[in-house]
Amino acid sequence: MADESRELDLVGKVEFRIAAADSDAKLERVLNTYLAPLLLKLASSNKVRNKVIEVCQHVTTRTSAPSTIKLPVHALFKQFRDNGNIFVRHFDLQFIQQGIDRLSVSDRVKVLHELMRDVALFQNDREAPQMFHLLLQLLPLWEIPEKGSKEDADLRSVLDLSDKNAGYLASTLQKFFLIETKGRSHGLSENDVSFFNLGKKDGLWEHSSLTKTKSAAAKFIASGAFTTEEQLLSAVVLSADSNTTVSNIGDMMFKRSGFDLEDATAVTHLLELYSHSRPSLQTRILGLLSRSSEAATRTEEVKKVLVNQFHMEAPAGLEGSRLRAQTLAFLTWVAQVGPNLGLIAPLAVQTLREFVESQGWPSSQITGINLSNPESELRANAYEAIGLFAPRMGQTADLNTVRWLFTALRCDTSSSQIHLSIEQALGRVMNSSVSNLDTQALEELKLLFHFNMTAKVGDVDEYYGFPTRRGIKYSTVRFSNRCFAFSDVEARWVDLMAIGSASTERSEIADEGRKGLNPYWYRMLNPTSDGTWPTMGSSRRYSFPVFEELVQFVFQDGERLHSVATSSSQFPHALSASVSFARNLLITKALSEVINMRVSDEQDWERKIDTLVETDPDARSMIQVALRRTGDSVLQALNEAAFLGLSQGHLQCAEHLVLFCSLSSNPALSHTIDSVQTLHKGIISNEKSLRTHCAKLLGILVSHPDFDGEKRGSMLETLHETCGRWSTAVGEKLNQVVGSILAFGYVKSRLTLRRSDDVNDQTFDLYFEILLSILKGSHQQDCRDAAANAIGQLSLCNTEMRKVPVDEVLESLIKDAKKEREDAILALGRLTHHLSQGPHEALERVAQGLYDLHEIRRPETQFAIGEALSVAIAGFSSKATIADFDVDAEPPTPQMNEDFVASVIDKVILDCKASKPTLRKASAIWLLSLVEYTGKLDFIQSRLRQCQAVFSRLLSDRDEVIQETGSRGLGLVFDMGDKGLKDDLVRDLVQSFTGNSVKMGGSVTEDTELFEPGALPTGEGSVTTYKDIMNLASEVGEPSLVYKFMNLAANNAIWSSRAAFGRFGLSSILSDSTYLTKNKKFYPKLFRYRFDPNPNVQRSMNDIWTAIVKDSSAVLNENLDLILEDLLKSITGKEWRVRQASCDAIADLIQGREVDQYEKHLNQIWSLSFKVLDDIKESVRSAAMKLCRTLTNLLIRNLEVGDGTSSRAQKMLDHAMPFLRDQLDSGAPAEVRSHAITTLIQILKKSPQRPIRKFAPEILETLLSSLSSLEHEGVNYLHLNAEKYGLTTAKIDEMRISGVSASPLTESIERCLESLDDETLEEAMRRLESTMKTAIGLPSKVGCSRVLISLCVRHTILFRPHADRFVRLARKQLFDRNESVSVSYSMALGYLSRLASEKEMEETIHHAQKLYFTTEDSAHRAVSAEMLFAISKSANDRFRDFASSFLPIAFIAKNDVLDQVKETFEKTWKDNVGGSRAVILYLSEIVGLVSQNIDSSQWAVKHACALAIADLVTSYEGDFDKAHATMVWPVLERALSGKTWEGKEKVLTAFVKFVGKSKILRDELWLKIKLIALREAKRQNAAYRPFGITALGDLAESNDDEVFYDQILEFLEKCSEEFEASEDTDNEMDIDDGEVSSKSPQILKALIKTLFQAISSPAGLRNARTGPKLGAVLVSRAATSDKQDVRFCLYDGLSDFCQVLGKQDENSRPQREKLVESAHAYLSTVVTGPPAALHEAENEATRRKRAEAIDSYTKLGLQPTQQVSAWIHAWAKSERSRTVGTILEKACSRLG
Repeated sequence: MADESRELDLVGKVEFRIAAADSDAKLERVLNTYLAPLLLKLASSNKVRNKVIEVCQHVTTRTSAPSTIKLPVHALFKQFRDNGNIFVRHFDLQFIQQGIDRLSVSDRVKVLHELMRDVALFQNDREAPQMFHLLLQLLPLWEIPEKGSKEDADLRSVLDLSDKNAGYLASTLQKFFLIETKGRSHGLSENDVSFFNLGKKDGLWEHSSLTKTKSAAAKFIASGAFTTEEQLLSAVVLSADSNTTVSNIGDMMFKRSGFDLEDATAVTHLLELYSHSRPSLQTRILGLLSRSSEAATRTEEVKKVLVNQFHMEAPAGLEGSRLRAQTLAFLTWVAQVGPNLGLIAPLAVQTLREFVESQGWPSSQITGINLSNPESELRANAYEAIGLFAPRMGQTADLNTVRWLFTALRCDTSSSQIHLSIEQALGRVMNSSVSNLDTQALEELKLLFHFNMTAKVGDVDEYYGFPTRRGIKYSTVRFSNRCFAFSDVEARWVDLMAIGSASTERSEIADEGRKGLNPYWYRMLNPTSDGTWPTMGSSRRYSFPVFEELVQFVFQDGERLHSVATSSSQFPHALSASVSFARNLLITKALSEVINMRVSDEQDWERKIDTLVETDPDARSMIQVALRRTGDSVLQALNEAAFLGLSQGHLQCAEHLVLFCSLSSNPALSHTIDSVQTLHKGIISNEKSLRTHCAKLLGILVSHPDFDGEKRGSMLETLHETCGRWSTAVGEKLNQVVGSILAFGYVKSRLTLRRSDDVNDQTFDLYFEILLSILKGSHQQDCRDAAANAIGQLSLCNTEMRKVPVDEVLESLIKDAKKEREDAILALGRLTHHLSQGPHEALERVAQGLYDLHEIRRPETQFAIGEALSVAIAGFSSKATIADFDVDAEPPTPQMNEDFVASVIDKVILDCKASKPTLRKASAIWLLSLVEYTGKLDFIQSRLRQCQAVFSRLLSDRDEVIQETGSRGLGLVFDMGDKGLKDDLVRDLVQSFTGNSVKMGGSVTEDTELFEPGALPTGEGSVTTYKDIMNLASEVGEPSLVYKFMNLAANNAIWSSRAAFGRFGLSSILSDSTYLTKNKKFYPKLFRYRFDPNPNVQRSMNDIWTAIVKDSSAVLNENLDLILEDLLKSITGKEWRVRQASCDAIADLIQGREVDQYEKHLNQIWSLSFKVLDDIKESVRSAAMKLCRTLTNLLIRNLEVGDGTSSRAQKMLDHAMPFLRDQLDSGAPAEVRSHAITTLIQILKKSPQRPIRKFAPEILETLLSSLSSLEHEGVNYLHLNAEKYGLTTAKIDEMRISGVSASPLTESIERCLESLDDETLEEAMRRLESTMKTAIGLPSKVGCSRVLISLCVRHTILFRPHADRFVRLARKQLFDRNESVSVSYSMALGYLSRLASEKEMEETIHHAQKLYFTTEDSAHRAVSAEMLFAISKSANDRFRDFASSFLPIAFIAKNDVLDQVKETFEKTWKDNVGGSRAVILYLSEIVGLVSQNIDSSQWAVKHACALAIADLVTSYEGDFDKAHATMVWPVLERALSGKTWEGKEKVLTAFVKFVGKSKILRDELWLKIKLIALREAKRQNAAYRPFGITALGDLAESNDDEVFYDQILEFLEKCSEEFEASEDTDNEMDIDDGEVSSKSPQILKALIKTLFQAISSPAGLRNARTGPKLGAVLVSRAATSDKQDVRFCLYDGLSDFCQVLGKQDENSRPQREKLVESAHAYLSTVVTGPPAALHEAENEATRRKRAEAIDSYTKLGLQPTQQVSAWIHAWAKSERSRTVGTILEKACSRLG
């Protein structure tokens, strides 16, 4: 009880103190001391508690609003935190909430910080919502440190945030970000919503307050007070907020923070947040999860996402489409990286299929639904997702999905591009389903594929029953090639159908079919699981189909054969493709037993087969064996199919039949003899090749031993008869003749080969006569070719030709041969061989006929001649006749005329050295053909060394064909020679292309061509032969030209020989030699030649390199220094091609290598590469540019790795940066500087800040200087000639400055600034200062100013210590002669003012004053204007701090005479004052500054000061107080002193206003005022005088000084006298050239106004001592003036005068009478004085004023003269304006 009494006593004392506090200040002191202790007593007994509550109620009443009493919030908060009593905390919180708003902002921020530190302590308390709401309420008041600053980094420690507090704040703020203004917020429980709304059901937050609070909270959560883990969820929620301001903060958090999306906890939180979020937030979360591999492992959560979005009702509209699209993107991500797809795939596929089917399947049009674009895109994405998941299902599901997708592909036409997504899905299934399908599934797929290949639009499938809408053969073929083994015959049938598709189908279908039939492409399309490509035969999948099975499946199945047997079938080209594939299988099988003949792994598999069949005897022998092993039924079926294709006109079938029949045994062909009749259609075909093949087949079959002799004889007779009709046959008949000629020749020759010639000799003789007649007399070339072919075949087969007129045949054949007819050329060769079988006098003539064909320039023809020569000397021993022995018989015994053979070979070898180009070229080709076709025969073997020498010499020929011929010839010789020959050949080859000289083949004669025609033009022609060189040297009198041209020719020969390397096998020669492995110097040359500009040299050397160097990387690493040294030496060589090749070679060599390997050469590489950039040859410059780009890219790629601080990157930077800077500073050529700056920009753009930091100061200086040096030269010309092009220098400068802003250099400069730190900043500032002082061009100067601005804005903390230094420097730069530069530095100075010290600010103010008031150059005033405006705009806070110094200058200077200066200062003034009253704030400073400078010797400054004081008076609101008036008057008086000047009228007007506003000083200053008014009125300046008179009148209007009145009257009388003295008023009033006359209307108007103001003034009314004569002259002049404004002023003055008379006291009768008299006189003058025309010309406003004057007169009760009264009545009747008429009617009613 004692304690309770004591506590009650204490409470009572406190209550007394509170009650005794009779002021707010005393109460505030009491509460600060006792409120917190008082509230502690709430924890005592009930009695004490009740007493305390009573006191609290009293305190609450007294401290309620609008009281400003501050409560002890800090103490209360501490007590709230430390005390657990519910009553204490309740009242603590109550008073905290009541007092928080009365604290200053800084105190509230302190409370906020305390609350942040302890907020987690309250999370479970009932007061937690109120405390957190208080925190949210205070957050917007806190200025959070800038992101990335040191303060931001230390924020957590500064706030002393524990992990618990930070975690609670992060989680609670994340929930707060989900709050919405209306309705229940998504993602929050009811408790959470109640927490943030403080239990209010209708919500607590308005939109504006919520946005503001969220923005502040977002900035807080984004600060350094929280870790990235704590920020993640908030960042997600913020980035999905509908308010752009809030979402931008969230987006910025993602850009700046490296959130770990692989953290398991983070993924869990994201998935939890997703489960109860709004759609937009779900979309954002799924976007993040789509980048997390961890999320892909959450199988159950993925399933929930899938079900949530596709099984439940999705949001409508665009938001729902976006969410589903993102869901599909997430599922795609899961399918790509997820480990447990087998658990997800069934549900995913089923769900997605249901989704697609819900839209309508197989097409949405079935359900009548037209999908929108987003829905169509979703459908396409769903198909693609199915393709990802389907492969992870079982085989049954795979098959079902494949069938479903194929049906969709056939039938889904929902959108034009939907098939692409379905094809993509099928493609993914293809890549994974191959190994999952069992035999039964594969069989079902075959049925499906067969339907797909044969289905037409409208066909219905049996499984689903939907009609086909789209052909899908392409996808079917692709899928077939992926699913089935190459050995599967039915799968190959799908490919054959694809190839055989009609020409209207897509070409890709046939291409895909060909890939399926090509073993190489099949392997490429079907790699193994480890990504490798197996060889054919390694497994059943990669095995060839069984030849017999294929033939049986395709050709022995009647229905299938019928489907391709007719040209009208669905697959018209399938038959020939099937025969070709069967033939290829047969040959591949036959050749597979010999390793070096295996062609199954070759890309051009089919072409290789064709080549072997046509050129390789061993291959043909093996094919022959294979055919004879093949069963008769199989071979018969193949032949029948081929004959069927031949009957349809398929050329390929005819070609293959020739092969089959020529290599088949006689017994095997016995079943084919009956098909002879089929050939007759081909023999008469229009197609020459088909006729020839059919004729060959006829010769093989008809000559068969089992062929009936009578039929043969009858057939030959028929053919003979047909041949006989050659002279009259045309068109189709001619084709019959040609075919018959060929057929007869082939039959007769093949009978000779079979040694069973039973042809009637007479018939044959007649046939030969026909051939001769055709050769001699036919003009049909086909007939002549057929005849030549027949003679050739007969000659080759040694058919006995009696009584052959050799000379006639020879003459005809040579004639056709010269026309480049290949049949005639070959016939000559075969005829020569026939004649060489024995001594014949015509043999030499025939051979000479072949030699003479060397004049033909076409290489193809020369190769035919070479083939003919090989046959001429070797017959069937020549490989050229390999296909001509095409019957099953013993080959003829070879018989060769050795002398003839030797003579032919020796002549050809000799002619290869001929100086005549055509003969040399032809002979080279002939020799190559002889070696190729007869190289294994003794007569060639014995001359191999001669051939080697000849071919070697040919390599240096300038003719490319000859080079290739020599190269190919050396390859053949090398293959045929012994070891010694091979070594000699390699040694010569290496020396020929590594040396610098070459032996030119043969002797040089006058006709020797040394250059290509046109290569060396002379104006009238070109230097080509040796004779041309001699003539040119003789003409110019310079014999040395011969040697120079020959040296040039030799050099040309060197490079020509190098171009031949590698062709036709030279690379294989070098690769087989050990000579090169011992000669290391070979590698630099060879490596450089790989990059020679000549593509032939390049290709050759690449072939050699590939052949010689087995491990290219190892060889290059071992010889890197050797190669680089050679390349760096060559890069500046004399020959352009060497320089170019060296550039390309270095670029290739350094790529992908560690910089340590070539670091010692790096400086040289940089310098030489840039040196060659200025090469005279464009292609060399391009190569150098490529090398420079390579160096740059290497550097950039290394900088992009990690943070760019690797030793490799640093080494490259150490070499590159100084070099690039030197190029820009050393005056290098434009191209070099251009690339140097481009390279530097790229490096700075891509490089992290740390590695370039130490180079930043130097590079900054270089870049700033380069802004000017890299500016186009034309800019200076344009600047000097601006007027010529209708431009101004200001406009050009504006464009130049825009160019600086847009320049990539500016971005690079900013990158340099960003990389600076404390260590490098000092050096950077030193260089920047130097650049500012030495910069010459506008771009560099502007760039320097921009750098200063950037430093102030973006690097404030770092730059602050240097700010004063650059303020001083910037002030000096303001005086630049170029206005744009000056403005740029003014802007920079404005930003610098943000950081400048007070001392420098004061210096800047003094500088601005000095520039404006003391310098004589008007440009300096403009500089001062820009300077103040820039500080005002860019550093407004600092400007306001020194406003009392800045604004007076601006106020004065905004009255400058120059518009530019005036406008700029005016903007500065208006931007910083709130209204006209602001002038009062700075009145003393303005007056003081004006007083100092109003007597300036500069008129501009003097006038600006005078106008400023006028402006001050005008802007001053209300009357002047005595202090201000006393301050202003002396300056105003000084402004009015002196002579008149333009604008002084403003000062005079202000003077009048000052008099009106300074009543307190009027009496004191009245004498001076009168003197000034009269003085200014008497000024004689015609322009100024009206204003002086008007001012006098304004003062006279309220004048009560009779003396002053008399002075005014005296002044007016003098003026009247001046007007009266004038006789010609109009002339006096007219003015010229813009000048104002002393009798001008303006003066007259001013005088009239002053007159009426004077006589209406108190002094005038009181005296009235002048009669109507006063001003009579002036009124008369005004009334008759032709200026309406003058008459208007007169009427207005008269009206006012009458109104004043009306108000005059009636007792002052004497004065009134005089005044009335004046009124009468004036009215009479107004009415009767002017002519009627002048009145009629007045506008309505003037007439109305005249009527008002009359009306005012009539209101006086006076009667005018009768004349005046009549005039008024007459005017009233004639007035056209109703308004004026009404006034006149009233006046008339008074007049009576």
